[in-house]
Amino acid sequence: LRVGGSAVDMVDIPIAGRAAKAATTIAPATTVTPAPVETKVTTVFTVGALSFVRAGVTTPIISAPTIVAGRTLLPLRYAALAVGVSADDILWDATRRTVTLLRGDRVVQLRIGDKFMTINGVVVPLDVPAAISGGRTILPIRAVALALRARVDWNATARTITVTAQ
Repeated sequence: LRVGGSAVDMVDIPIAGRAAKAATTIAPATTVTPAPVETKVTTVFTVGALSFVRAGVTTPIISAPTIVAGRTLLPLRYAALAVGVSADDILWDATRRTVTLLRGDRVVQLRIGDKFMTINGVVVPLDVPAAISGGRTILPIRAVALALRARVDWNATARTITVTAQ
């Protein structure tokens, strides 16, 4: 076994008439493998538009953002992307009609039609429930963004939603 690095204290130990280097103490060290951290990325959606702008790049979108009861709803995949959730961390349970989004230490679940969501198991009310429109799951972006610690800004004049993953 070879041990090395600055956390190891080496001393000379005689072995059969010769000196050998061996570790006598090992200083405790913390080893951390950090999860990938996405720098702040801004995504801008426009109500009714079939594209969005992320980090300056315009991308087509399958279903346009819509307003329901004063709240903006976005298609699931694009809402998740905007708040920093990777495609692998979006889970859909067709039987329960439930979306689960994972990001860092947060687990957010929304069930189609329910006026609440859960954040790490805690029930939080929603003004507008997740829904299915045109065969696509749509989510209330402000609620989802706040649950996943992203920032959301609304520009009423331009009818744009700016989401910044933090």
